Amino acid sequence: MSKKRQQQTTGIPKGAVLAKRSQQVPNNSYDPAPTYYIDKPFVCIDCGQQEVWTALQQKWYYEVAKGSLYATAIRCRSCRKNRSDPNYVKSSPVVIRNGNSLIKHVHSEINSAIEIAGFKFQGKSRLPARDSFSLDYSRVDLTLTCWFDSPNSALIAESIDPSANCIQIARVLINSPVSGVKLLDRISVFTGAVVQYLESLAPA
Repeated sequence: MSKKRQQQTTGIPKGAVLAKRSQQVPNNSYDPAPTYYIDKPFVCIDCGQQEVWTALQQKWYYEVAKGSLYATAIRCRSCRKNRSDPNYVKSSPVVIRNGNSLIKHVHSEINSAIEIAGFKFQGKSRLPARDSFSLDYSRVDLTLTCWFDSPNSALIAESIDPSANCIQIARVLINSPVSGVKLLDRISVFTGAVVQYLESLAPA
């Protein structure tokens, strides 16, 4: 190996791909341009799928396609392909940032069934555990509570009658993944179980 080549590869992680800086788009930043590329894991912002932007893909993007050095991969190949389809219709994403936005989404999904079943929304409460919230509903003969148990990463729904008999309607773990379409699917499983329970109730 030549002395110059040896200097270039010193300190480069195993599996990295050397960058050819003369082929990169000029970088108007105080941050130096990369001298090598390494595989970068990321989560697709559309579907929530775990993906890897490989070092070779980065080399092609930055040096052949002349992509900006500030850019990085945010969508998986399948979602990029979907977006290039002329028939693709962009939907408004549901953003779940924390327990508060999660429980608000639950409320919006079950509210119609809640009203049909004769319940009234009593309010949303912050629970002692960090980022945990509950939704409380009631009618003459029942109290219904849905809450996000943040420490255990679970959505739980229970009903209680005047005799203090408690029934667990649903419990869905959502600890992984925490974002994207798969998270919404798990929330839908939870809200679907709650709606099914509400529809099974006799009128108050």
